[in-house]
Amino acid sequence: MRLLRPPPLVIPLTLSNKYTTTTSSSGSFNPQTYHSSALHKFRTTPPRHIPAILTPDRSLRLTESIQPFGSPSPSSLKTLPQGHHMVYFEPVLGPHEKMLDGTDVAHWPGGPFVRRMWAGGSVTFHEPSYSQLAILDGKTEMVCVERVKSDQDSDVSVRLSERDPEGGADKVFVELEREYHLGGINDSKEEKTKRVTVMEEKRRLVFMKERKTRVGDDASQAKSVKAPWKADYTFPLMPTEELLRTFSDLTNNAHLIHLDREYAQKEEGYKDVLVQGPLTLVLMLVALRGQGGAIKEIEYRNLSPLFSNEPLEVCLKRNAKRQGEREGEQSWAVWIEGPEGRLAVRGRAVTFGDVI
Repeated sequence: MRLLRPPPLVIPLTLSNKYTTTTSSSGSFNPQTYHSSALHKFRTTPPRHIPAILTPDRSLRLTESIQPFGSPSPSSLKTLPQGHHMVYFEPVLGPHEKMLDGTDVAHWPGGPFVRRMWAGGSVTFHEPSYSQLAILDGKTEMVCVERVKSDQDSDVSVRLSERDPEGGADKVFVELEREYHLGGINDSKEEKTKRVTVMEEKRRLVFMKERKTRVGDDASQAKSVKAPWKADYTFPLMPTEELLRTFSDLTNNAHLIHLDREYAQKEEGYKDVLVQGPLTLVLMLVALRGQGGAIKEIEYRNLSPLFSNEPLEVCLKRNAKRQGEREGEQSWAVWIEGPEGRLAVRGRAVTFGDVI
């Protein structure tokens, strides 16, 4: 399943926008130099290892926050529900490890791109390893290995805007690669070589420059694009501030655009706090798990923001069988609509077999 990718480097024929960066006191912005500098940072940064013990409590809290009625008891949770890795493998960051907006400095490509958004990603579950080994028994140990993709095919990319002479619409894309292994952080070298990988994930982040305008600018004016499909299944949800706070707490996410209305409005130009990109992924996986098939893979793109206290709807549509599809597999169109049917997230997924 191919991920929708931005171009590796887009440069206007005439580059006239000038601005100051945090690494240089003066001079023109050079996209090639910036790209090389960002790649050097990520290539010289060792992978991050994030351990977790799979206890049912965090998974149960997540389930209760999304589906408060009829939630399972801890004893009924056997395997880590697909998507619930989001609340187990996020590092606790110290003050020196966070940007001023609360985001992870390890993912930052460098100034002047100081605003971050979650652009999309993909998750692949390795079966039968996942359902057999990712057990919520309070004993199972797993390790997430995270690195920024920075090889020759890197998705650390600079996209400049020809339509904005001041460069305010320029963007930098950073792609994280994550592998989830069975095993402990203190495993021996021999044990590490025998680790079983149960899941792989890619996360695409987009970084933008500081806004010159605040409340009422175009950050709050989402594009009104509607989904071209008719859903076979819908899952409505009201993303309350309490839900966003709970999810931020479970994911150790201190990004202020999800927590602080004044910051979101005055510093980022949004009309309210935003629904987390990782939460939209969790919601799509919840909807897919409810259709009677374990999830093989999902790929998604965030297209426009969703806001606190505005209803959203997760939508699924079964795709027609295509030649070459394996027996028992089902492909899906999956998307999330905001108020008035506005398309906020779109993706595709493949399920098979029995639900986890």
